[in-house]
Parts: sequence; structure tokens; C-alpha cells
Amino acid sequence: MLRVVTIDEASRELEERFSNLPLTTETVPLLEGFGRYLAAPVISHGAVPPFSRSTKDGYAVRAVETAGAGETMPALFALLPAVEMGKGYDHEIGPGQAAYVPTGGMIPPGADGVVMIEYSEDLNVNEIALSRPCALGENIIFQGQDMKQDQEILSSGHRLTASDLGAVAACGNDTVVVYKRPRLALFSSGDELRLTGEELGPGCIRDINTVTVAAEAVKMGFDVVKTAILKDDPGVFLSALEEAREEADIIIVSGGSSAGKKDYTSSTFDAMGGEGTFVHGIAFNPGKPTILANCDGFPLVGLPGHPVSAWMVFRIIGAAFIRLFHRTGESLAPQIEASLGENLHAAPGRDTFKPVMITKQPGGEYEARPVPGDSGMITLLSQAQGYIHIPRGTEGIIKGTLCRVYLL
Repeated sequence: MLRVVTIDEASRELEERFSNLPLTTETVPLLEGFGRYLAAPVISHGAVPPFSRSTKDGYAVRAVETAGAGETMPALFALLPAVEMGKGYDHEIGPGQAAYVPTGGMIPPGADGVVMIEYSEDLNVNEIALSRPCALGENIIFQGQDMKQDQEILSSGHRLTASDLGAVAACGNDTVVVYKRPRLALFSSGDELRLTGEELGPGCIRDINTVTVAAEAVKMGFDVVKTAILKDDPGVFLSALEEAREEADIIIVSGGSSAGKKDYTSSTFDAMGGEGTFVHGIAFNPGKPTILANCDGFPLVGLPGHPVSAWMVFRIIGAAFIRLFHRTGESLAPQIEASLGENLHAAPGRDTFKPVMITKQPGGEYEARPVPGDSGMITLLSQAQGYIHIPRGTEGIIKGTLCRVYLL
């Protein structure tokens, strides 16, 4: 290894070199914005709701006039015409008056509370008895209570969820301005690698990393524009990467990142010009042989060849680049707390990441147990629901400790 750094040091060096990655934006229809990162804040064009609405089927009244109402002494009200959905209302609720309003219907002027229909009794076509009092504003969402006009609903850099799209629709926007997805070219290197459908010869294995890393990249928000297997040949390596640079915003190579005779990733990165490799080795377990390189402002990453190591490193480094490409500080990993089911040891001098299985206990709390296996075994990931980060300098975590688990 040329120079092993900590994860924090690697992150700082990434930011120093790539904090000004070129950004391009586009305006897309609302549904196409799902999972994309906002390049401009979303502003509400009007109040939401645009009028005060009932949250229940019931009777709109002046709330103070229901004080003391009960089953033995209900409050009596004269009925005005019922509110109809999708229509305005021309009457004002005066003293001793009420009007039926369906769920979502407009609250008539003068009313400030709604008594649910379950607590009403029709006396005749013109009069209603209400057997329960209501508080001021009960069962009402007032005009603008959800969103004010010209209010910023979502900020630039935010990743749009399904519920976010609902909020954008509610405030009157049918398009969103988002960052274009960063284009990623992904290679696996090694003479022994074969595609999934190919026949395996002696000493050959199927390529796993382009599948797992590409899937994770798509989930993060990358546009994977190219995947391929590279033979252990410096000329082939360099030609493929130079070609990919023309159509991608970042290149990632798994394998060939160590210090063996056929590990060409670092030297190829250096041959592409600019600063070249600035990190060759991160104090990270699993995944120490990781390469970061800078080709005149173009980022290149070399991942370890072992499937678990490659995926885990990409989970961390890929997320860092997503934040740089989208100018966002958001974490991509949902988290829960779980009690550790057995002692967990850490790799000396490294940040350690342990895949874990999660089970829900009878009391409702979660328990996490490490998945047994080696970083070359893909089942280590396929059986895991999350992972635990043990910071560098920590010997391990004792059974029963409450830990933060990053969900897969």
C-alpha cells in the first residue's frame, strides 16, 4: 500500500478535490422526480388546504354553543343546507345554527368546530340534537394550516420520497427541478471472472461485483451507463477507462486494487493524467485495499475484489460521492437501534463494519447478531439486514450493548 488513511481523512481528501464537481439540472414531471435530488427548493403556490376543511363527517357549529352538551341534555341547532363536496357554500353559521359537512368538505363561514355525526340525532328535517361538546377547531384543518402560500416546502439537495411528491402536488407543482443523475461506469477486473451466463472453466468464477455494486449505485441515485469485465492487461485497462471517461462522470473498478503483480488499477489511474492516485489504502475492515484517484477533476475509485469488501466500501465511498454530486449532507442509510446478541470484535487500527442479522424480540426491541463468514462470501451480505460500524481504536462491542444498525 502506498499510503493508508482513515475514513475521516479519506472523506476530507475527497471533499478537497471534488467539492466543485460540475452539476447539471433538469426539469422533470412530478412522478419522474421520485428518488431524485432537488436542485431548487419547492415553493407552495398557494395555501394548503385552500379552504378550511372538515376531517370528519359531522355538523359544523360555533364550538362555544356546544358547551355542556350531553346525552341527557343535548344542544339543539337549527339546520342550514348541507355542504356539498366540490362546491362553495353561500350560508354563514349564525347563533343556534349548524350545517352537515362531509369529510373533506368546506367549513361554512362562522363555524369553528365540527361535532362528529355519531353524536347527533335528527329531530326533524330542520333541527338536530348534538350530545357532545366540541372544542374550538376540533375536527377542522384550517386554511393554510398545512402549508402557507410562498412557503418553502422542500430544500435544494433533498431526495424526493413518495410522500414528498404528495406535498409537491398539494402545493400546485406538476414538475420539479432536479440534478441529473451522475453517470457511473463500473468495471470488474480479473482474468478469472466470467459473466453470469458464461460457462465456467478451470479456475474461473462468476462476476458478482458489477451486479451488487451496480444495484447499490442505482439505489443511491447513480445512472449506471456501463459495466464490463476487464482482463489483467495494462493496455486493455487503460483503453477501457479512457473510453468510459467520455460517457461517465465517475469510474469505479473492483479488483486489482492491492499490490500483486497483476494489480493494475492504481498504475492505470496514474496513467490517465492529473494527480492520479492520492489514497491507496483505507483503514477499513473489510476493504483496506481501496484506491482514490483524481484525473484532472475526474474521480476514479478502486474497490477491493472480495464481494463483501467491494460492496461495503462502495456503500461508504459511493454515498460520499452522491453527497458531492448533489450538494447534500443527507445520510442515505436508514438506521435503527438494536441490542447486540453476542460479543463483537473489531480489526485493530481500523474502522470495522460488521454485517448483522436483525430479529425482533418479544418485547418489541431489536437484536443484532453478526453474520458468520468471510469477505469473499456473498452470502455474508445476502443473509444480512444491516451492518454495525465499530470506530477505529475500539477493541469491540460487548454483548447486550445498544448499537446503531445501518439498514441495507
